[in-house]
Amino acid sequence: MFGVGLCCLLTLPGCGDDPGQGAEAASGGAPFREEVIDPEGPNAPWGKAVGDINGDGLIDIVIGGHRPRYLTLFERGLRKLGFEPGKDRVGELVWYENPGWQRHLVSEHFSIRTEMEVADLNADGRNDIVAVTDQGLVWLENGDWTPHLVDPAKFHDVEVADLDGDGQPELVVRNQSLFGYANGNFVRVFQRDGDGAWQSRDLPVPHGEGLVVVDMNNDRAPDIVVNGVWLASPGADVLHQPWLPIHYTLGAGGEPLWQWDDTFISTADLNQDGYRDILLSPAEEAGEHYDIAWLINPGPSGDGWRKQVVAQGVESVHHFVAAADADGDGDMDVLTAEMNQGEGDNPVSVYWNEPGGWREDILSHDAGHSLRAVDIDGDFDVDLIGTNWEIRNYQEAYPVRIWRNLTSPKEDWARHVIDDDRPGQATSLLARDLDGDGFPDLISGGWWYRNPHRLAAPWPRQPLGAGATDAVVADDVDGDGDVDVIATGWYAYHGHPSLLSRAFDLLSGRPRHPGNHGQRLFLAENLGGGHWRPRLVATSDEGDFTQGAAVLPGGVGWTVLLSWHQEGTGLDALHLDPGRAGAWRIGRFSPHSQSEDLSVADLDRDGRPDVVLGTRWLRNTGDAWHLRAMDEPPGKPDRNEVGDLDGDGWPDVVVGFEAVSRPGDLVWYRNPAGNGAWRRNPIARMTGPMSLGLGDLDGDSDLDVVVGEHNLVSPGHARLVWFENLGAGVAWRGHRIHQGDEHHDGAVLADLDRDGDLDIASIGWGHRRVMVYENPGL
Repeated sequence: MFGVGLCCLLTLPGCGDDPGQGAEAASGGAPFREEVIDPEGPNAPWGKAVGDINGDGLIDIVIGGHRPRYLTLFERGLRKLGFEPGKDRVGELVWYENPGWQRHLVSEHFSIRTEMEVADLNADGRNDIVAVTDQGLVWLENGDWTPHLVDPAKFHDVEVADLDGDGQPELVVRNQSLFGYANGNFVRVFQRDGDGAWQSRDLPVPHGEGLVVVDMNNDRAPDIVVNGVWLASPGADVLHQPWLPIHYTLGAGGEPLWQWDDTFISTADLNQDGYRDILLSPAEEAGEHYDIAWLINPGPSGDGWRKQVVAQGVESVHHFVAAADADGDGDMDVLTAEMNQGEGDNPVSVYWNEPGGWREDILSHDAGHSLRAVDIDGDFDVDLIGTNWEIRNYQEAYPVRIWRNLTSPKEDWARHVIDDDRPGQATSLLARDLDGDGFPDLISGGWWYRNPHRLAAPWPRQPLGAGATDAVVADDVDGDGDVDVIATGWYAYHGHPSLLSRAFDLLSGRPRHPGNHGQRLFLAENLGGGHWRPRLVATSDEGDFTQGAAVLPGGVGWTVLLSWHQEGTGLDALHLDPGRAGAWRIGRFSPHSQSEDLSVADLDRDGRPDVVLGTRWLRNTGDAWHLRAMDEPPGKPDRNEVGDLDGDGWPDVVVGFEAVSRPGDLVWYRNPAGNGAWRRNPIARMTGPMSLGLGDLDGDSDLDVVVGEHNLVSPGHARLVWFENLGAGVAWRGHRIHQGDEHHDGAVLADLDRDGDLDIASIGWGHRRVMVYENPGL
């Protein structure tokens, strides 16, 4: 996980005693609660980082000390006798396991400096720790925490990012220009070669401190931001091609907007125009004063940067600043902290972004250094994590704190498990009125569940019939006015077929996937009264098991499109011709597929249905289907939904990317309204966003997004979340509905109890539960 901000180095000269150590939190009405997770953290805790250390999907906390823990009375006695006990202990590096905050020792052999990052450097699926230390730039390998030296030089800041898009992380470091170092005038980029050795390149920058790596120009390549300039990425060859410097502290006429070199930097889209702005605070030195301000990114217009002041004349010990929506109102607030050596009080504060300007609330008088702003508890509001750094002549403990944000509302969704052990596995969940009583029933695998009208009551489970083991589409197939079901014969990803079944497959010589009959298509004809007549209607030459299905309207007869899990199989079309009794056929519809979900919608508003594959789509011109790209991202799209998110009358596309038990992107693509390129807009990054729903959950006439997390490693931490559309898809507010159910191909929205709002039904992959979440009436 990449860091939120950066850190800056302070040496002991000029530090004073901490006046706020151990002080009570002073919230001033701000919705934060201060918690101490370790009353005796590492000594002189310069380094702070956050990330998932143990792979359970939760964000852990890493703290690194610059000095060893205090000597025991016995060790002090030995030293008086001329011995040096514990001389190999130079700094304590620990991580705290979320949620109970159990403390784990990583190392005592490095004096940790001002910044660390958590990232997987060796592609083994486990996050490692990267740290700047007195002994050099090192990374410690998750497991036995073997240290690896990258560079023996001392640095001040470190960032980890895939700069060239090859899937392998690079390291970016910088020192500072104060306190006798005077070499904060270059950024060093490290890249691993084919032999595993680190190659580097130095990029000149202005003297000072401060470092962030982030995409500033929306070209998908991470750029480098320091004080005064940001360096535009060259793309692929980051060690040899030029990085173009953009001077963001100069106005349109060349006038200086910012004249402070020693900065803490955060980036965010503060004015909601789609481009990241740059937020700066003065980080050095005590007794001097400057502004906290943000510089407005002009984007592609290039009409000059502009400055907006958050707070004037603050003391230059603001060793942390971050832009985040702290109160969930859709705009960016500013979080800050002063170091302990500042004059007078040294608060941790939030500046609320209000119509009349910025209003400060003090969260704590305990001071803070290089805090981390992150949603530590998964409730979709930003919390603060950290400590002070080092207090001169101080012999007491350094508590590790969380300032927990209490903004996130508690919404009492009622969870109903309607089946705790559904037989077989399922690739989809459908909601349709099968018995004609006006209430949507549920279909999953080879079963349907009769809606009891009161969601907490039992949902009777009934079979669709022999052979129909994995329902994929519910529609009036035969035109008789009731809803039938198309299902495949697939029954489990790791299913073990019977000896008889395998013998049949061998004799038939047909299937590519012996023993698991996903290629066989069944119609479960609805006969009314809960009775079904299943029959085999077609067999695909390609199918293993479905990942997407949608009815294609228009033309003669009835057609459903099928997307298979097997890569390279394209799309099939299952068709029923009503002019010929029982005339079913299946065949290749398109060679193009992204092997996951598909949707059918008229994207270009020409009156003809198009097909959405994920980040690509098939445009229907009437006589042909043409492949078009909305995006060519490095990840694989999994689920997609189509709807008008920004209210302009054109259908947009929401995509959740494949990320099994790891963080993945949830984005939406803005329809260019028939002219220009589709624009990618992030909603969130969360574990396995592979269940997706779209609908107006809160009745405010815009579309919200529902996501279920696919976390097989730690299913107890998997969440079901709805993202509230705060207007035109520009900003989103996350709300946790439930935690503890793993989700896969679920998160189906329907008014199950007919009370006028949308409820949610879902299934998972690693369990056989069928769940319903009842909307409390938002």
